[in-house]
Amino acid sequence: MTSHYVKASYGDVQGCMQSQTPKNAAASVEVNAVSQDSNDPSLASVRAVPRGGVNDGEKLTVSLVKEGGAWKVDALKSNAPVGP
Repeated sequence: MTSHYVKASYGDVQGCMQSQTPKNAAASVEVNAVSQDSNDPSLASVRAVPRGGVNDGEKLTVSLVKEGGAWKVDALKSNAPVGP
């Protein structure tokens, strides 16, 4: 994960660490599409559907950034409805 993603999603590293529990993790992930930005090869996106965990069955769009030779999650969008 990029520092941008950690801050936007969890507030800080401690918040990220506290949210990592076995019940939150997906058992598997189905990747439907991968696309790399033709103008900037250090950017890409993945469309995925996790099975199990808190995001079970959601259609996710994961924005990736290549930093130091590794792909890192920079943003995550879900089709899950917001609110009660």
